[in-house]
Amino acid sequence: MRRCLDLAHLGHMTNGANPCVGALLLSGDAIRSEGYYRKFGGPHAEADCITRLGSLPVYPADELYVSLEPCNIHGKTPPCRDLILKHNIKKVTVCVTDPNPQIAGSSLDQLRNEGVHCQSGLLADQGESLLRSFRTSITQKRPYLILKWAQSRDGLIGRDGERIKISSSLSDRLVHKWRAECDGILVGTNTAIVDNPRLDNRLFFGPSPTRIIFDRNARIPLSHHVLNDQHPTIVLGRDRQDRDFSQTSFVPYAHHDELSLILRDLYQRGLASIFIEGGGKLLQYCLDKGLWDECRVIVSDKWLTQGIEAPILHQSCETSFRIGPDKVLNFRNEAQNS
Repeated sequence: MRRCLDLAHLGHMTNGANPCVGALLLSGDAIRSEGYYRKFGGPHAEADCITRLGSLPVYPADELYVSLEPCNIHGKTPPCRDLILKHNIKKVTVCVTDPNPQIAGSSLDQLRNEGVHCQSGLLADQGESLLRSFRTSITQKRPYLILKWAQSRDGLIGRDGERIKISSSLSDRLVHKWRAECDGILVGTNTAIVDNPRLDNRLFFGPSPTRIIFDRNARIPLSHHVLNDQHPTIVLGRDRQDRDFSQTSFVPYAHHDELSLILRDLYQRGLASIFIEGGGKLLQYCLDKGLWDECRVIVSDKWLTQGIEAPILHQSCETSFRIGPDKVLNFRNEAQNS
């Protein structure tokens, strides 16, 4: 099952809003075939695994291991339940059941009724961790929200009107990896103006997220990177009539107070995970309103002595690690994940 989870991670950047899933066929102590959900709309992990057998048959003694309960509904592909029955697989072990209310254990029940021996719950904690984003989108109808900021050793995130580099180049590469793993990246107006960020992924393999920017009063200069129309971009604010855009759309939301509505809109647009990078007011608003699932804080060894204080997070750190001179603190919203 650990191998299934490793396989599932391979599709993390290409499967869109769907869950990451890995599968393998076991014959005795040997893995005969393995697969994973590679991209949105493509074959599910079970189908990918069986297809990779080529002309070889599925033997009666083969066991199917899969990180998520096989589906039993028709979507872009046929139900994996039917595939299991077609190949006469008699033993299926899953990590976790599907949080989708349309499935939620019913597929395993149907397989059992057809004489298939099914068990679930193997390495369930790891499986649940892999499904965090999918579970949030299914149950709350909003994107999974990851807050991120970098702060100095004395708890400051910058200075008013001044762009300051706080974290190291190694941390920059890690942040771009995080960006590649999310569907969208959101910043406030002041961050877009002062930092002039590109909000793309240049330092790690994988796609760039959709850029999402608050700009209620059209204050961001057209010369700034976020308005270069080179990547899909959503501007939350007044339309700009002074240029033709092809990849940039304008949505007439006005303020952070409408964030709950904005998130539902982004969810309807197919954005299942959002990386929120700043600024301080937006991050603190999300914390105060409980609109977050994970928080990742990069703590530098630099001192700023004066400047903008980091957001206040009233929660204990779940895990931490070092990357070069920086320390990364990971938090989970206990209220959202209880």
